[in-house]
Amino acid sequence: MTSRIAFALLFIFNLAPAFASNPPDQFPATITGTAGHRLEFSEWDERFGGWRKLEFHGAGAPFRMYFLAGAPGDANGGTVTETDTDYLSPDKKIVLIERKEFGLVYPPDEAPVNSEQNYCDAVSMETGCVLASESSNQCDGQWEGNRWKVRNGGIWKFDGEYRSPAKFAARARTYAADNRRLQSTMDLLSTGVGSYMACFPPENNVAAYNDIGFYLAQGGQHATALEIYQRLSVIAPDRVPLKLNIADSYWAVGQQGLAKRFYADYRQAMTRKGDAGRIPARVVERLAGVEAGEHTP
Repeated sequence: MTSRIAFALLFIFNLAPAFASNPPDQFPATITGTAGHRLEFSEWDERFGGWRKLEFHGAGAPFRMYFLAGAPGDANGGTVTETDTDYLSPDKKIVLIERKEFGLVYPPDEAPVNSEQNYCDAVSMETGCVLASESSNQCDGQWEGNRWKVRNGGIWKFDGEYRSPAKFAARARTYAADNRRLQSTMDLLSTGVGSYMACFPPENNVAAYNDIGFYLAQGGQHATALEIYQRLSVIAPDRVPLKLNIADSYWAVGQQGLAKRFYADYRQAMTRKGDAGRIPARVVERLAGVEAGEHTP
């Protein structure tokens, strides 16, 4: 059995502080970048010396970063800490943030031990996309024009190797175990749904994002799945499989009223296509007020 790390508030509250906390007045609560776009830090944690909450405010709706709704303890991305205006590029298009994650490591046949991991992330102030993530040493440097020169290295090109939705969905289909598929999906979205979608716009990846949402729902992460589905429903309101997936996830989180609305839309769309015979039995039963079945493709 290999070691595994759980980064969750559930575990964080059981840890002793790993480093001295710093008063929040040593850090800006807001970084303002190009076009007035902002990163807003809040919920200072004295024990761990970092901001618990980070939101990006840009051209569209604001979104929370390093956070997945419904993930254990609602702290899937760990703690975001220590950024400053010195980390903002002269053109205000990129900012570096230092991120710290805490958790427990479970060595085989041994007691769990405290773990701390430190990262340096480059965030686009145009979109909120995390362009690249490296070890915390990458934040030790300075801007030379609009290029970041690492003190003991070269120019950081911010060329992250994040997998696109289409490539990820294709790979995930090959996984035999559902738990592996779910964990891989959660890892893919570790910067937050909004931030990942800022890197890979849903307008160009509707089918792949629908698959990703389904993998989350299949693993019981319906709140995160709904965050994806809701974005897709604005872009592709007539996509029939999406209507069913949204309905199933709303049903799973106890919002039967909303679920029935999408079930009704799905049934109507399938009937118009001449595919009424392919409507899952649970749709008919749930519209009739009878709970049955599970979330399936």
